[in-house]
Parts: sequence; C-alpha cells; structure tokens
Amino acid sequence: GACPMAMPIKREDPWFWLRDDKRQDQEILNHLRSENAYTEQETAHLQKFREELYAEHLSHLQETDDGPAHRHGPWFYYTRTVE
Repeated sequence: GACPMAMPIKREDPWFWLRDDKRQDQEILNHLRSENAYTEQETAHLQKFREELYAEHLSHLQETDDGPAHRHGPWFYYTRTVE
C-alpha cells in the first residue's frame, strides 16, 4: 500500500464462521439451506414477477453469439456464448 509500515486496520466479520472453502461442514450447509428455504417462503409471491422480468431480460439478449477472432501470435482466439 501507500504506507506499508502503517498500523493494520482491524475489521470485524461476524459471518466468518460461515466460511467453509471445502463446502463440507454440515452445520454451515444446513444453516444455508434453512436460510434459502426461508427466503423462498418469504418471496414466493414474487415468483411470477421474477419469471416475467427474466423473460424480458432474455428478450433483449442474443443468447447464442460469436465474437470476432483476434490474433495472438500464430493463433486466433474468439469468444462464443451458447444458449
């Protein structure tokens, strides 16, 4: 950083206990599943709106597309999105 000898900044992270990089801790996974179920329950009345919004979003996109090729050394690279 700009001042490498400055005192470190201490930050509190109340959600650090949810960190599970290997996705194997059953306590954390069960907690997240219950949170997701609660969210689904509380937002169920928005399902039709979500579907309409998603359909409108897709109507403005070209889902299958090829980008122009560009050379990098002897090779050509391009991007492709597929529906």
